[in-house]
Amino acid sequence: MEIWDIYNNDRLQTGKTHVRGEKIADGDNILIVMVLIFDSKGRMLLQQRPSNMTWGPDKWTMTAGGAVKAGEASSQAASRELYEEMGIKIDFTGVRPNFSMTNAMAFIDYFVVRKDVDIATLVIPNEEVAAAKWVAKGEMLEMIERGECMPYRKAFVEYVFDVALNPMLDSTLSK
Repeated sequence: MEIWDIYNNDRLQTGKTHVRGEKIADGDNILIVMVLIFDSKGRMLLQQRPSNMTWGPDKWTMTAGGAVKAGEASSQAASRELYEEMGIKIDFTGVRPNFSMTNAMAFIDYFVVRKDVDIATLVIPNEEVAAAKWVAKGEMLEMIERGECMPYRKAFVEYVFDVALNPMLDSTLSK
């Protein structure tokens, strides 16, 4: 059983928790992390969700991510999720997210990393990931159009690639 902290709209913990799989109450928020890995060629590492998943089966999505567990910091969750899903060890202790966004029920922290990863060394397939591949921005946008990828908005994908490929980006992204 996975337990998540509940946050109010000011991103303050309420003292309440949520059990994974149950409906999140109106006005409650959880914290989610996403780790986005880009290689030296400017491509993003994507993962394919297994066909048995209830949400987004067989769809390609960004490198790794998931909910932050109760009592866990966003940076700890980023390290844990990346390792659980892809078998990649990166310590994000003390690292701030590169950007954060919200949706109707969550705060989402994005950690962007520049790292060349050999797909053959990844610990996949596993329960959460069926496959992995590197894609350039144009290819990812085409995958979204064809329905192969999660339905990210074009402007969001362009923003993510712009953040990751900005030469002025903080050096903490070269893990």
